[in-house]
Amino acid sequence: LTAKAAKVLGKRRDFNKYDKLARETLKAIREEYFTSKGRCGVQTQTALSLSIVHDLPPNGMIKPSVENLRKLLIDRNYHICTGFIGSQILCKALTIGDNYDDAMSTFLQETYPGWLYPIKMGATTIWERWGALQPDGKVSPDGMNSFNHYCYGSICEWIYCDVCGLNPVEEFPGFKRVILRPHPSRQLKYAQATYESPMGRFECGWRITDRTVTYTFSIPFNVGAKLILLNLKKNEVISTSFDIKEERNDVVAELTHGEYEIVYKYKNSYSEIPNKYK
Repeated sequence: LTAKAAKVLGKRRDFNKYDKLARETLKAIREEYFTSKGRCGVQTQTALSLSIVHDLPPNGMIKPSVENLRKLLIDRNYHICTGFIGSQILCKALTIGDNYDDAMSTFLQETYPGWLYPIKMGATTIWERWGALQPDGKVSPDGMNSFNHYCYGSICEWIYCDVCGLNPVEEFPGFKRVILRPHPSRQLKYAQATYESPMGRFECGWRITDRTVTYTFSIPFNVGAKLILLNLKKNEVISTSFDIKEERNDVVAELTHGEYEIVYKYKNSYSEIPNKYK
């Protein structure tokens, strides 16, 4: 990050210094914590999530970290087991690893420890500890039991960027260009995000009915957006107000200012979806 800042500011000497330091640090991390086949030497939810999100394994070999992270979650019945650093990126790591259903199962976990446990206990704010309030309604005897503490709320980045799909493009600061890449979920069925950016208001979301998914987007003036609808074919789209095309396994489109809607048909009806996703 320091190297990037130096480059943007035109400080070439600082850029060279910190870019070299970053590359040396990454090399040292790979030599210390990863095997030649990409296995991480620290098998925790946080370490594996960091490996995936920051592409730490050698030669991009994140598959072992993806598989082991998923196994850790399944063994804990989708209960989170991280500190402040890992909680922010756990669902992001699962999504990058093409395990989005597991990310949503973790996010929707209603028992302790999980994001919906405080909500089931009546919380209207984010707690400092997963179990600050015990199932019997008593405050945990542990110290530091703030009932209004931001960190676990950092999951909202994943909700905005991955669930609803609003992603700024780094090379175009201030949201002058975005990538819209939503991930609809049969477990959630509906999501909607609004963001007041320096360029204006963005809105993006989706809704699942029995057999269709409806996406809606609103893009402010002077903004370019690339829409990516994942794992979708052009002939599966049944209604759209703009031109679309296929790119690899996805449907894509270039959008400018305006309001948009696109509808596609699910291969299976909601009644045929496994109970775990209802």
